[in-house]
Amino acid sequence: NLYMSLNVNVVDANNLIWKGECEFVVAPSADGEIGIYSGHVPVLSILKKGTVTIRENENKQFDIKISKGFISVDSDNIEITVESAEIIK
Repeated sequence: NLYMSLNVNVVDANNLIWKGECEFVVAPSADGEIGIYSGHVPVLSILKKGTVTIRENENKQFDIKISKGFISVDSDNIEITVESAEIIK
């Protein structure tokens, strides 16, 4: 695998929406889209309503529609905490 993996948790007010490993995450931060690969510097950012894209590998990626919330990135661990979220099929 070309990329080291990221450990991701996506939670809303009521549920764990998705938990797993992936190669890449794109999220709608208040300052614009943020893309995160392994080795990203630590970040704590406000998220606006929009879409989080999770790329598990070259052949599989999916989107999660989110309301506002926060993203925390530290040592290849990503926590996305939002008011509501739904995986888009």
